[in-house]
Amino acid sequence: MAHQTLNIVGCGKLGQALGRVFLAKGLIERLGICNRTIESSRRAVEFLGGGEPIESVSRLPQSKLWMIASPDDEIEKLARSMRDQADISPGDVVFHCSGALSSAVLSPVSERGALIASVHPIRSFADPAQAAERFLGTHCACEGDVAAIVILTQLFEAIGGRVFSIATEAKLLVHAGHVFASNYLVAVVECAERVYAQAGVAEVTYREFLRSLVISAAENVTTLGVTRALTGPISRGQVSLVDDQYRSVQGVSAELAKLYAALGTVAADIGERQGLPPEIVRELKAKLLK
Repeated sequence: MAHQTLNIVGCGKLGQALGRVFLAKGLIERLGICNRTIESSRRAVEFLGGGEPIESVSRLPQSKLWMIASPDDEIEKLARSMRDQADISPGDVVFHCSGALSSAVLSPVSERGALIASVHPIRSFADPAQAAERFLGTHCACEGDVAAIVILTQLFEAIGGRVFSIATEAKLLVHAGHVFASNYLVAVVECAERVYAQAGVAEVTYREFLRSLVISAAENVTTLGVTRALTGPISRGQVSLVDDQYRSVQGVSAELAKLYAALGTVAADIGERQGLPPEIVRELKAKLLK
């Protein structure tokens, strides 16, 4: 694609990772960086290996692309500030990278004729250098104005992103799916650790075997799919064992027992897809939901 001009407002870890890849691929011919302080902007430019630190939104140069990479709770305020102060022209693309917020939060800049969108790269940016190095193949959820999506799809595909479109009204629901797949996976492992601790298993021991359990389960899900990946007593239709386990967990924590039951009903649905007889599935759910 043709070289672009880009301004990044709020160039934290995500902005630094993306900016670094854009520059490395030679896609950006002029890059402006505006953070809360000029010192922060200078540090970002140093990491990026290019660009110009700018002290305020009002001093950012005119650009065809504007990326807001700030925390979610600052995006709408920045959009209003950019509407009032930035040199935005009709047809410029203003986008943010929040996973939870839709492009609608950028509606203030639409008053200046800007095209608005959001692009959410689905990966961790805790280490921006590592994220930049491993960006190839990252899925990116994109929504917003059609003309903006066309431009951003070309940009992100040029750095190895795998762009897919979602409906604006579905943005929050998609993010909830990410929470289930990532954040709640961590919470489920925490539940397992609490159960092991209650059972008297030493932390040094369960941390050793947890690694293989979690990694093998994740590999099975991603290679075989959820239906084939499920194993264990529910998959085998062992109603009495499931009931005994539930009672055992309930004996140490009512909270964990509720989670065991709730997740067990989901697992029963998967078991039914695996071929468990409907009457066994009903019996499993009856035991768990009683």
